[in-house]
Amino acid sequence: LNEFPDELADRAGGRRNLVHRLGRRRAGQLYVAVVLLAPVALGVGVAVGQLPALALLGAVPAVVLARPVSWALTMPSTAVSTDALRENVIWVLATNLLVAAGLVVAVDAPAGVLVDPALAQQAARVVVGLGFLVLTLNNVFNLDDVAALITDKGVAFPRLVILGASVPMLAASAAVLVGVCIQPAAAYI
Repeated sequence: LNEFPDELADRAGGRRNLVHRLGRRRAGQLYVAVVLLAPVALGVGVAVGQLPALALLGAVPAVVLARPVSWALTMPSTAVSTDALRENVIWVLATNLLVAAGLVVAVDAPAGVLVDPALAQQAARVVVGLGFLVLTLNNVFNLDDVAALITDKGVAFPRLVILGASVPMLAASAAVLVGVCIQPAAAYI
């Protein structure tokens, strides 16, 4: 959903994301399909025994998707509202957090009830590390847009601030993702 507001700038910069390749209407439909399939994927993972039941916590944040889904289905040719963009970000972050929390809690569950605790812990680590890595890379790849947003809030030297914050965040996210220095890296995140 965050690619829609950047459509013209991305096109001018030579990027070819799904909004460009599919058009706004079909990209909106794809967005809706993906966000609706996310809770289904969690349910299937639980049903086939590859995820613990607590991973279903990740389906709960889907309740905030009414505005983004409505926009994507009915008005994709118009500007995306800030509310819809905010709710999409909330959904992404909360889904990752709750799936990871469900996996972490599953580690301490009674044996035989859920998946292997080591597997659940690794999956949680990957979900958290990858989630924060993607969010941080988004700030770096969209440096001008993010800089414009924080400049409006009165931040001096916005590009420097973003890069200064992103470098250690990238390192910490990557460390969590690959399993190196997990505790200090996770504490930094």
